[in-house]
Amino acid sequence: MDGYTHALVPYSIGRLLGRREAEIAALLLGAVIPDGDWVIVLLDRVLSFSVASVHRGITHSIIFGFLSALIALFIFTRKGVRRYFEPGSRTRLTSALRIYFWVSLMLATLVQPALFLLQMSYSTGQPFFILAFPLAFVVYRTYGGLSTLIALILDKLHKLEMGFSSLVFACIGVVFHLFLDYITSGGIPLLFPFSLTRFSAELFFYIDPLFMMTSGVFIIYLLTRIRQSRQVLVTRGSLAVFLCILLVTGGLRFAAVSSVREEFGSNASVYPSGSPLQLIGVEKNQSPNIVHVFGYDMLEKKLTFTKSFDRITVSSNMNSSVPEGLTAETAIREARSLLAVQRFEWLAKVVVINATYDSKSQAWLLEYGDAVRRAEMDNYPGFLRSAARSPFVFGGELRVKVTKSGAELV
Repeated sequence: MDGYTHALVPYSIGRLLGRREAEIAALLLGAVIPDGDWVIVLLDRVLSFSVASVHRGITHSIIFGFLSALIALFIFTRKGVRRYFEPGSRTRLTSALRIYFWVSLMLATLVQPALFLLQMSYSTGQPFFILAFPLAFVVYRTYGGLSTLIALILDKLHKLEMGFSSLVFACIGVVFHLFLDYITSGGIPLLFPFSLTRFSAELFFYIDPLFMMTSGVFIIYLLTRIRQSRQVLVTRGSLAVFLCILLVTGGLRFAAVSSVREEFGSNASVYPSGSPLQLIGVEKNQSPNIVHVFGYDMLEKKLTFTKSFDRITVSSNMNSSVPEGLTAETAIREARSLLAVQRFEWLAKVVVINATYDSKSQAWLLEYGDAVRRAEMDNYPGFLRSAARSPFVFGGELRVKVTKSGAELV
């Protein structure tokens, strides 16, 4: 789930329950701190210490989620840190944070939904992209009070207090975060470090554009455009809209998933897609090396596409012979010694491998992909399709070179 929905839900509930400012600040801190795992990602580039040291990894477990909330609460309540967020403070840090919030809000409420409308136009042939123009006007009008919004968000950090009550509310915020990520695609490793199993309800896409846009706009209006006396009304409205989207969209998808499983049986897995009206299904064939991926329209209740993938495709130059002891199976086993490959297989829904032997370099080139991701990318415009294949994108692709001396990323 996106960061603004993570912030909006606990903030709205805290306001409606009439909690103190320090408790609401702790609730907000706990609700967003698990996504601060970019620190772990950066450390992993140097230390390479765990398969789960990725976004939605270590800090998205119960134990380390609570631990990260405790550490963050301790840091932001120190006098040396609090002074940077006092009202009226304009340090380089707060100026950088203002720029960060401005850019991220623009992505949340305008750019990301506009790309979603473009993708819908491309896949359906309907002019959905026209809706981007009134959307741009609404967002432009909304950004009038953006500087006030950022000042208020930074001011929340100034109101944090170190104590048992704040710690409890920070942990409650973590629970909200874990629940919202649990209902989205990809899931979370709740029981890490005891288990690497990822738990997911698979009801919503990794980042749902409807939630993202709605939450971003509501947060802006909630904190910048209304008087204090009307904040309770708008808070109730924002929470009601969130619950409606959650129940209606989630209910439709749950019913569609049930229909798909009735048709294809227990050997079918169903996942949400970037389009709110389409599901992606995976049907396991009798052959262990073949997997079928299909799209399912939730409204028309019919298949939109079907694609078949070989789990492992092996190709080599007919004029060259593969050295003894370096078969495709051996190369794949050797590649699994790399932490990056282990991590890719942990994150992907259905791993497919294209193995090609290069006689010149006497090496196997292994291309790892996700069959579900590849099938869905066919509904993307060309420039989005290229970006989605990047290994830096969640669910992108990975390339490995394997020789007799070992395996390495390329």
